Amino acid sequence: MTNATTRLHTPCNVKWSNPFRFDPNDDKHDKCVHFTAFARGTVYIVFSSIPTNKETWYSIEISTNGVVVYKGDKILDYSLNRNAVSIGSSNLYQSYFACLTETTESTVIEYGKTQANTNFGDNYLTIIDRTNPIHARFYTFANGEDDIAIMDIKVMPRSGLVQECKAGTVLDAAGHFCVRKPCHKACDELGGKVYTCIYMFIFIILILILKC
Repeated sequence: MTNATTRLHTPCNVKWSNPFRFDPNDDKHDKCVHFTAFARGTVYIVFSSIPTNKETWYSIEISTNGVVVYKGDKILDYSLNRNAVSIGSSNLYQSYFACLTETTESTVIEYGKTQANTNFGDNYLTIIDRTNPIHARFYTFANGEDDIAIMDIKVMPRSGLVQECKAGTVLDAAGHFCVRKPCHKACDELGGKVYTCIYMFIFIILILILKC
């Protein structure tokens, strides 16, 4: 992985269809896409609000070298953890999950691997997008230079997935998400992290001033 901040590779054969509708707020549940892939090379899962506009895409690139999450062509985050990457074999299958959680202030993207076809999974990446977050309503799959096979596609409530935090991540204080560096025990990763921490900082300063 280089220090690049823009897309290094482009997904191939991105095809959108009505059956692959995605509504994270449907029935008041956050949603996860579970799927199994046979892939020698790179696997992509792509979410979008307007499929014809690539700037409205969140895409997760799963290769044998690492996992990269993009917003449009911009890299949001990545993991080089060897347990997070693609197997790189067209004869062996691997099951994955990708979840989206929406609020008025943010969209949270989670990536991990499920344990076979169970509802237990290992979380390797959580990204909180607060800058003009995308509210995705479609999802699809794509490949890199090699063909892939996707099967056992399921869209399920996030509440039905039991996640274990991996690759140096820990559960946030609110018990919502696996995060790398919790901001503060009072912070809410779902949408109020920045504001809560600012308020906490101001509160501490005021206490110090009053004591002087």
